[in-house]
Amino acid sequence: MFANVPETMPRRRRALRLLAVGLLGTVLLGACSLVPKFEKPTLELVSLKLADGNLLSQRFNARLKVLNPNDRALPVNGLHYTVEIDGKAFGKGESTRAFTVPARGEAEFDMTLDANLAGAVAAVLSRRERAKGRELEYRLKGTVSIDLPLMRSLEFDQVGTFRF
Repeated sequence: MFANVPETMPRRRRALRLLAVGLLGTVLLGACSLVPKFEKPTLELVSLKLADGNLLSQRFNARLKVLNPNDRALPVNGLHYTVEIDGKAFGKGESTRAFTVPARGEAEFDMTLDANLAGAVAAVLSRRERAKGRELEYRLKGTVSIDLPLMRSLEFDQVGTFRF
C-alpha cells in the first residue's frame, strides 16, 4: 500500500533543514563581524602610601591609572584587585565607585588597599629602606566590572614598577 509513495518528500525536508541551518550559520557569522574589536585596558599602580594600621592590618592609599586603547569610552562600574610586591602577596582592594575612561585616554583614581600580612608589609618596608628611592616591582591582578553590551567584566594581570 505504501510502496508507491515517492521518496522525494523526506529528501526535500532534509534539504530544507540543511538550507535553514546553513542560512542561520551565515547570519550568526555575519553578526559576529559587526561586533567591534575591543582591546583590554591597561592598569598601572602609580603610588602606594601607608594611611594607617597596626601590627595585624595596614591600610594603604593606592593610586591606579587606567589606559583605554579603544576608540570608545570605557564605563567602569567597579574594580577588585590584589597586589604582589617583589613576588609576595601584599594586599587587596575593591571599589564600587563608577567612572568613565575616555576613548584613547586615561583616568587616575584613588582606592584603599587592605594588607593584613604584617610580614609582607615589613619585608616591603625594609626593602624600601634598602632601596633608597629605587623602584619596586609589583603585580596587579583582578577584575574590572564594565557596562558595555556583550561584556560585563574584564580580567587583568599586569606587572610594573613604582616608587614607594
